[in-house]
Amino acid sequence: MGRMSAQPCRTRIASLALLVWLVGVLSAAAQVERSAELAARAKDAMAAGRFEQAATIYEEILRAYPNEAGLHMNLGMARAMADQPGAALPALKRAVELDPSLVPAQLFLGTVYLDLEEPRSAVAPLEKVVGADPSNTQAVHALGEALLLLERFDEAAQRFEQLTDATPDSPRAWAGLGRSYEGDARRSFGELQEVTPDSPYVSLIVAEVLVADGKLPQAFTLYREAQAALPKLPGIHEAIADVYDEAGHADWAATERRRARETAPDCTRESAACAFLKEDFERTARLTTRPRTAEAWYWRTRALNQLARRAFARLERLPRSVELHAVRARVAQDQKRPLEAVKELRAALELAPNEPGLERELASALYLARDHQAMLPIAEKLLAKAPDAPDLLFLYGGALLETQQVDRAVPHLKRAVAADASLIEARAALGRAFMLKGDAAAAIPHLEAALSTDQDGSLYYQLAQAYQRTDRPAQARAALEKYQAIKRQVDQESGPGTSAPKITPP
Repeated sequence: MGRMSAQPCRTRIASLALLVWLVGVLSAAAQVERSAELAARAKDAMAAGRFEQAATIYEEILRAYPNEAGLHMNLGMARAMADQPGAALPALKRAVELDPSLVPAQLFLGTVYLDLEEPRSAVAPLEKVVGADPSNTQAVHALGEALLLLERFDEAAQRFEQLTDATPDSPRAWAGLGRSYEGDARRSFGELQEVTPDSPYVSLIVAEVLVADGKLPQAFTLYREAQAALPKLPGIHEAIADVYDEAGHADWAATERRRARETAPDCTRESAACAFLKEDFERTARLTTRPRTAEAWYWRTRALNQLARRAFARLERLPRSVELHAVRARVAQDQKRPLEAVKELRAALELAPNEPGLERELASALYLARDHQAMLPIAEKLLAKAPDAPDLLFLYGGALLETQQVDRAVPHLKRAVAADASLIEARAALGRAFMLKGDAAAAIPHLEAALSTDQDGSLYYQLAQAYQRTDRPAQARAALEKYQAIKRQVDQESGPGTSAPKITPP
């Protein structure tokens, strides 16, 4: 699933309302009756939540006093709290230019950058706020979110750990910490795959994921294969014992655990394996900060995964929250259970109505669940605010295509591809749409670009048809042969003669 969205401007910044610094005293020259009256009206409007009105008043005062940093800050705050981050940005930037010590202006500037999906720009002002006041949990959270979006996972984890210490009952703190560890684990595993793609260490990580997904026989097979390749690696006996326990074979599990004790590693010298087996996952991660071997990447990935699970388990023990449902939805998406993800995202939206990030994730989940009629109005609403977002254009165009509205689908899919040519799913959908419109020549480059995602041969089949219709018989034959090869492989893997993996005794 893609990442968890940062809180929207209204949700995140409204919680900062108590920090609003309404400048009540202007310079001596500014204390004229008109300015005092306007300042009082603006203050009342802010307190009453009439942020647009307050912004208009601050703009009027600023015409008389253009170099008053506090007024620029108040204008930026009003625009931000009116859910206008783009309009808030110039005022907040001007405020900190005039007076860098305005901490509330730095805080709002950082959160506005987050709302504008510019996390790199958000980091500096947020670091200034946290440096000036480490106890400012709003700033610590926003900085953690920015670092997370930049995939600076280790730094993000430090900020969210700071937040869990300060606010141990905060769902967003534990969710952020879990996401940080999870992202770091994913990157570590990617590096392991890149260095040794066929390594048994890769198989062991995959087996761990299969266990979490409840696919015990498949996990057992991978564990046994890895054990044959790495007979002295600590922890494999324990992992197999856990599979036996899950499958209801307690006696087999006992045998495997006895073998684990008999082959326990020598922990007289410090090692990542020993730290992990003692469930000191933080130490395991520290010992493998700069992995150089496949085994180091393996232990680091496992430790980070365990730290993520620990954080999410703490989140589960807290009262129901938006973050809890969002995490559950992402897990369901990862496990290819889009209907369950839809359920969790709808539950999250009950607690945070109209939250754009959650609505975006719901649109994606509904698309994967093939509930296109329910998805279309959500995508329309989101596109009204972000008309050029390539992912939304793809979701909307793809849903139109799936509901046989080809002519309406094509313009949206073309815009999605023009905005982001790396959106392979959008290119596949556009190729299919052109084929349905009878424009094989236009379909070919998009179908060709999407071939790497063809799991069942359907794209190769359509490409063969497109080549045939454009008088390219040799390429048509080659594409058709590829389609047939993929189809044979799929049939072979899912056919009645295929033996399912089994869990066998020790």
